[in-house]
Amino acid sequence: MRSIDILMIEDNYKDIELIKNVLGAQKINLRFFTVRDADNTLQFLRQEGVYNLMPTPDLILLDWKLSTFELGEQLLMDIKKIPRCKASTVVLMSAYLHRDDAAVKRIIQMGAACCIEKPLTLDRLHEIVSVVPDFWFTIVRAQSAPY
Repeated sequence: MRSIDILMIEDNYKDIELIKNVLGAQKINLRFFTVRDADNTLQFLRQEGVYNLMPTPDLILLDWKLSTFELGEQLLMDIKKIPRCKASTVVLMSAYLHRDDAAVKRIIQMGAACCIEKPLTLDRLHEIVSVVPDFWFTIVRAQSAPY
């Protein structure tokens, strides 16, 4: 089986390192890439400039509230317009959506596979992040799965 390519779009360096460490401990062959803003995300996904050799991610972890981009809503719409990303699974992560069912419904309708509430503790983060690759690429059998 080839490696699973994961792109994390996150502006918080601590969250990046925590999630990268948790994913790195998984028994799944994966490659982890990060970008910290909307401009670099779109360049990565369009393979522009310094990102011209980047793979199409199988899984995109999108922070909903990037400091350099109002909300992830516009970025999610832009990602879904990129032809090579149509089969990529987008998982939205946020600490702000836990009580906003209308926003979650809208995000799913826009093309995100699901929304994950960012936990407030390290233990909860580890628990949640450790199951994401296994769930999307071992348990769920989707047309776009990399097998």
